[in-house]
Amino acid sequence: ASSSFDKTVQIWDLGDINETEQSLSKPELPSLILKEAHDEPIWSIDFLPSLTNESLRLCSIDASGKLVIWDL
Repeated sequence: ASSSFDKTVQIWDLGDINETEQSLSKPELPSLILKEAHDEPIWSIDFLPSLTNESLRLCSIDASGKLVIWDL
């Protein structure tokens, strides 16, 4: 995941982490799977585990103090 002062949070799909030697020589570009906008520049993002299942959540906070939480 990445964030920016352009008011967006991006979630990237980096593909299979168990890549072969051949695929390491020709890496593919990551694909964007989610792009969300805040009303103000993003100050911070962080992953946290869900307390009810095995999924992850992504939290972001912007300059106004608005906190957004996504279930991934």
